[in-house]
Amino acid sequence: MIDFDNLSAHCDFLVRGLLGERERFEAYVRDRTEGLNQDERDIFFDIHSYDYWRISDIFPELQAASAFLMTYAVFEKNLNDICCYSNCQKDLDLSLKDFRGQGIERAKLYLSKVCGLSSVFEGVEWQEVLEISNLRNAISHASGDLELDKSQHKKAFNYANNNNKIKVVRCSHNVGTAHVELTLDFVKKLCRKSQNIFGETMFRNLQNFT
Repeated sequence: MIDFDNLSAHCDFLVRGLLGERERFEAYVRDRTEGLNQDERDIFFDIHSYDYWRISDIFPELQAASAFLMTYAVFEKNLNDICCYSNCQKDLDLSLKDFRGQGIERAKLYLSKVCGLSSVFEGVEWQEVLEISNLRNAISHASGDLELDKSQHKKAFNYANNNNKIKVVRCSHNVGTAHVELTLDFVKKLCRKSQNIFGETMFRNLQNFT
């Protein structure tokens, strides 16, 4: 079963795997360059610089982005499951499918209007969820490349720029653009926040409803 505990543990698994791969590569470099003169070492490093760049920068970013998208998907599924659960428990006339929209906004509308759980969505946690939703769209649809003249991209940039677990790179060759690089530490923190929303805030209000 994929839940926030397993997603968080998966982040730890990925960190260990990436660290191990980097250590193996560095050991390989030390072994192959032993006894070489400086010119030979420089040539070797030039040949293998791309491999090191992928292992140290690209692969961690890809793993973090993938883990983030999966965590967001589980968050959205949990919201939809709560909508279905509420519908079955109270035998409501309206189901989630009767509402326009999609994703977390549609689930919020259903839980607020039909289930009376509007207070859940008034706290700071939900405001951050909305900011993370903008970030998710930027990662999913633009691979983290932001055009700052677009409203959603600007919001994603502002959120990322104020989060020390996310790296923001301004593109010097293209003014008005930036790139966000997630970290597995950020995803782990997101798992904890999501668990808190569903483990305490959401279900405490849901018990009052049912």
